[in-house]
Amino acid sequence: MLHVDGSSTSSAGGAGILLQGPGGVEIEIAAKLDFPTTNKAEYEALTMGLEIALEAGVKQLDVYTDFQLVAIQIEGLYETREWSITRYLRKVKDLISRFDKCVIQQVPREENTRADTL
Repeated sequence: MLHVDGSSTSSAGGAGILLQGPGGVEIEIAAKLDFPTTNKAEYEALTMGLEIALEAGVKQLDVYTDFQLVAIQIEGLYETREWSITRYLRKVKDLISRFDKCVIQQVPREENTRADTL
């Protein structure tokens, strides 16, 4: 299970990543980002989380994000217009294709608090 969250303000940004595996194994990562938009920070958190899961040998993954736009763009329900976001979307879809099964779900912020606080 992977929980991701990205944030951005005018002065700083960050990514919170929580990867939970069998037997209570957890990997928590908090990363500082220098991105001007929340969209890019959210995609960067997701990209980092997927890459970490692949490096850890995860084959099936449920991903939780509280940012609805990312979830619906990945599902193809909302078109991306900005080229940098389109580039992120392509990368995320490529990473997802490397798993046997990978499902991205949008959840309420209250259900993503650990990634949010990182």
